[in-house]
Amino acid sequence: MTARAERKGREAFATPEPVSHTGAMNLAGFRAVCDDGWRLVNGTPGFLSEREARFLMLAAAAAPADGAIVEIGSFKGRSTVGLAYVARRYGLGSVVAIDPHTSHATGGGRSGSSGSTAITSTKP
Repeated sequence: MTARAERKGREAFATPEPVSHTGAMNLAGFRAVCDDGWRLVNGTPGFLSEREARFLMLAAAAAPADGAIVEIGSFKGRSTVGLAYVARRYGLGSVVAIDPHTSHATGGGRSGSSGSTAITSTKP
């Protein structure tokens, strides 16, 4: 197969890249957003470190605007607070947090967790 035929084959199956809501990200501006998000996260019970929270908020800010952010394993919702803050700040879709490690049907679960939770961020 020629290089041209190979390229044409890849192009036929290529899917377009999702459009980012922010375009080129202004990291200087994001630092302030992240600082505000961390203040909210820090006031929420749980075990997420500041470094982990800031990474998750950066990942959320880079998500396409026409999707949903899904978190599996939300425990007490500490990370969900940061994800939802960034989603609301940048006008992203909803944030859905699921904790599959609890089961009210079997009587199992972790202390302090409440099962599956859905949080929808509002668009500005």
